[in-house]
Amino acid sequence: MKRIRACAAWMTLALTCNVNADESGPYLSAGLGRVDAPDNASLGALRGQTDNDVWSWTVGVGYRFNKNIALELGYLDLGELESGNLTDPTGSTDARARAGFAADGATFALVGTFPIGRWEPYVKAGVMFSSTELRFSGSTDSVPFAGRITDDTEDPLYGAGVRFTVAEPLQVYLDLTYLDDVGEHDTGQSNYLNGSAGVLWRF
Repeated sequence: MKRIRACAAWMTLALTCNVNADESGPYLSAGLGRVDAPDNASLGALRGQTDNDVWSWTVGVGYRFNKNIALELGYLDLGELESGNLTDPTGSTDARARAGFAADGATFALVGTFPIGRWEPYVKAGVMFSSTELRFSGSTDSVPFAGRITDDTEDPLYGAGVRFTVAEPLQVYLDLTYLDDVGEHDTGQSNYLNGSAGVLWRF
């Protein structure tokens, strides 16, 4: 909560900055990426996690107050982490299990840019309003079972990247975003590192 309050304080500060009419205005963005995530607590308990490198995608809308400060509202889908099929290693029962952990949600971030010619390095900090879901299924002695657990959390995000102006108003960008402890104990938690590439269109 302290980290989220700090992000909110920075966002409030951004709203007090003077607006430069030549540099201000809205923009749209869209990107595709890959997620790297350590073992999820729930999937790791199955000792069979095989896929923690999955596709992600994001769309967003932002507003630049001047050449250095903007606020962004977006949607980020972090894909689904999946465990491998787990069987009873002792062979005493016919037990099989499989699980998946998915996370997505709205994002809100303060972005600081540092234009250098056609290049725009930037940093950002904010929060993701995450919806997480743990799905599991399997069978024990040929009796099937399945279920799902969902949760909603607010998770801090931090990122950095660079934009390049191809031709006004079109930019392309590379972005690296870290999300801390997405999820709750019920569903399991994962830290995410999301690398993405995309396009941005200014109005």
